[in-house]
Amino acid sequence: MAAALLHLSWKHLERLGVLISLLAPLSCTKYSEVIVKDNVMSVAPVAWGLDFSNRRVDWTVGLHFRETMAKGLVLKVKLPQLKSAQIEELRDKKKIDGWLVKATRWGPTTHEQVLGYLYIPFPWASGTEKRPQLEEVFFQINYHQVDIEEKYSWKNCPLHWRKKFPKDIIVETNKGNSSKLMTISASEEEQIESSIVPFSYHTQVFDAGISVIGTYEVQLAFMNFSSKTRRSSFLASPTRVVVAREEERLVEGCNLD
Repeated sequence: MAAALLHLSWKHLERLGVLISLLAPLSCTKYSEVIVKDNVMSVAPVAWGLDFSNRRVDWTVGLHFRETMAKGLVLKVKLPQLKSAQIEELRDKKKIDGWLVKATRWGPTTHEQVLGYLYIPFPWASGTEKRPQLEEVFFQINYHQVDIEEKYSWKNCPLHWRKKFPKDIIVETNKGNSSKLMTISASEEEQIESSIVPFSYHTQVFDAGISVIGTYEVQLAFMNFSSKTRRSSFLASPTRVVVAREEERLVEGCNLD
């Protein structure tokens, strides 16, 4: 083996090094654990949670478009990873075909507010089509009036001359998340009556109202999309995103008219 390596050119060694560097991250993937006890199946997700994508959705307004306002912000959900055999077992034995993501917010003076639901399908292949296992998805939190103002985005003055700008955005550990398991059982099944948005490569937008201040969390469950049935208990994300305050800005050159 050593003698053979001595005859490799530097170009071959460089190519070998590149190949090893490409394969190394694949071997570091942390997979979730599937646990079966007393005929009850549970899954312990690992390496997942909610994060701030470091992206605000900004737009420029005012005199000569010098003022920057925020339409909203983008949050990122890092999804648990499953092995192919685990996915097939969930499909065959439990009729599960994907993840259900519930996006929620707690305001300073309000209880839990459900912003919406996302459905993330498991990987599949059909003929020449193939969808890989997704590692992360994004959703956008917008101010309520933005939906109206976007119709007038060609103007230099928004309809609401006084706008808020989110500040002090932090990611914190979810101390209220004591459970680490998603339990799959008939007692946990629930028909989801609310609208569920299937995954697409266009970022889903949720309406946060007139303020985005609050604590954001996602809850994860298994789902059968064709029947709109949640097939497991919900599990709260181990991390949460907190928008601590907003800055109120005046738009130069705009008035109340």
